[in-house]
Amino acid sequence: MTNEQRIALRNALREVHNRVHELYPRGEAKDFESGGQALRNQLLVIDLAVHLADEVISSAEIDKAKVVERTANLLYGVRLVAPERGVEKAAALLLADLTE
Repeated sequence: MTNEQRIALRNALREVHNRVHELYPRGEAKDFESGGQALRNQLLVIDLAVHLADEVISSAEIDKAKVVERTANLLYGVRLVAPERGVEKAAALLLADLTE
């Protein structure tokens, strides 16, 4: 990946990140009684995915431990929107490998 491509992708990720944060604190997501909590959970998953993607493309040398940690964080977030899928176990398994 060229530096220009990396910059373009990071700018696109930053745009998504900013839009998520605009919605989260004061947008539709603040209204818990009309499904706001579900929207907050979805926005959290998007935000975590953006942070994972940014970690992967932020430099030519990938910090594998950080990528694994961000992947586990994403899986913990996914459990909020798909609690019956057991993703929390997958996240714990990923993190266990870091301590071995």
